[in-house]
Amino acid sequence: MTIWPFNWWIDVADLPDEGEALSYEASEAERAQLAAHAGIPAVEKLTARGEVRPFGGGVEVRLRLEADLVQSCVVSLVPVPEHLDEKILRRYIADWRLEDAADRAVEIAPGDEDPAEPLTGDKIDLGPVLAEHFPIRGRRMPS
Repeated sequence: MTIWPFNWWIDVADLPDEGEALSYEASEAERAQLAAHAGIPAVEKLTARGEVRPFGGGVEVRLRLEADLVQSCVVSLVPVPEHLDEKILRRYIADWRLEDAADRAVEIAPGDEDPAEPLTGDKIDLGPVLAEHFPIRGRRMPS
């Protein structure tokens, strides 16, 4: 079980048809927790901006993640700055049940959209979604 370094809960109850804007900036403590989780020296900045809107019996979240981080060179261990700029699309479907998917194999090719996730309740934690896009000990973590 993965313990994520921070949480960003959004409320998706009563979303207007046009959706709502989303904006997040990680605190110094959250950035330090994310750096420790990823095994990198530092996350100097992390912001996410986008929107959440109703989508086919659930919700769709579109974000742009930007982050400045520091990794260690694998040869010299010299700090190496890196800038992340990624687009994220996640869909959550209400009344999605594991039993519905149990008999279906899901294959995802590189570049494909992630399959929809279950929407249980009126809140979604986007902290883990952002953390999944960070390099883990020099490698990209699958999302």
